[in-house]
Amino acid sequence: MLMTAKTSMGNGGDGTADRLRGRRRNSTRWSQRSKLLFVGLVFCVTATIVTALYFGTQIKVLRSDNERLGATLEARERELATLRPEVEQLRVDVDALVQKRVPGLRPLTFDQVISLDERYLRTVVFSVVKRGGKSRYEYRLTMRNDSVLAITPRLSIALFDRHGVHIGVARIGVMAEASDLMPDLQPGESVSKSGFISMVSDTEEEPAYFLLRVAEPVVKPEPLPLPADGSG
Repeated sequence: MLMTAKTSMGNGGDGTADRLRGRRRNSTRWSQRSKLLFVGLVFCVTATIVTALYFGTQIKVLRSDNERLGATLEARERELATLRPEVEQLRVDVDALVQKRVPGLRPLTFDQVISLDERYLRTVVFSVVKRGGKSRYEYRLTMRNDSVLAITPRLSIALFDRHGVHIGVARIGVMAEASDLMPDLQPGESVSKSGFISMVSDTEEEPAYFLLRVAEPVVKPEPLPLPADGSG
């Protein structure tokens, strides 16, 4: 019985030691986990602080750049406001010089009805037609015969660039190309005529002015009355 008691006591001691070792192992594992969690938390907090500082610095830099650009833009706008009257005056002076060089020039504006009321010509409209990377310039005329006789209109359209250089022409009526021939206008008749202007050079300059020459029409004589039947 004594041996049995000793054996029991020995087994009890071993069990207690095992439990203590298990607790120490669990405590060690929890301690390692706590350290890892703490390190991770410190890393996250540090990364958050660094990121906040970085973006805060960038925001300050961007705000400073924005303020500097705003100040530069305001300065440029003030300069433009100061120069705009001078530019307008220069444009007026250039127009005057070009028109003095070629009397009768008019500023050309596309897709706008230009009223003329010169003899039988009432209005003209200019348009740009893009084909194959090239520009062609179309005219559309409105004419009316207010006389008592039939007439054949005769007119020419010339285009000039911004320097006053002649770059295109179209002739309508007598001595014109076949596509620009005009039928007779009867008394009181109105008609529209369109066509393309032939460019006389390969310049890439766009037309800036036009010149219209409206000549006297060819007047068709009034036909003689037919003789009455039986007159001899």
